[in-house]
Amino acid sequence: MKTWLIRFAILAAIVTGLWWSLALHILSAPKSEQTVSAIHAYQASSTPENKVVMLEQMRRDGARNILHARMEAGLVMLAGIAAIYFFWSYGAKKSAA
Repeated sequence: MKTWLIRFAILAAIVTGLWWSLALHILSAPKSEQTVSAIHAYQASSTPENKVVMLEQMRRDGARNILHARMEAGLVMLAGIAAIYFFWSYGAKKSAA
């Protein structure tokens, strides 16, 4: 195999993995059961106490989602570094000394 093809595949896999891991958390932020119940409680009864509880739960979920996105991006980057380290020169012919 050509070395440029291997290198292109490694870089494409890294970029795709980063995009995928970040897009999951940005486009579809998962909500905890506590947040969903706080939202339903606020919709059923729009009191200031319910609004405070709902906003606090949404803030906690947002912080957790950001942390998870950063951890996943870090793992993808670590896997990319390992792939580059082990496979970057795959297929390259070594010259005889």
